Amino acid sequence: LRSNAGRIAACKADSSFAGMATTVRLTGTVRVSPRGRATVALPPGYDVNACIEREVTRLAFRPSPDGGEFTQVFLL
Repeated sequence: LRSNAGRIAACKADSSFAGMATTVRLTGTVRVSPRGRATVALPPGYDVNACIEREVTRLAFRPSPDGGEFTQVFLL
């Protein structure tokens, strides 16, 4: 996710958080399928979620028999 941090942070510009001078922190759960495809579950109710979800689904992780899951703090 580090290599996509700039694009994820850019999601703030098109959201209701755009005018906030402080950093917005959203904690989500990233799930990785055995094929290496990623999805994310974020706290509901934020208009920035769709943008973050699009960026995460573009990621490719190394395939593994069990897939995986981890917590990610998104800084916007």
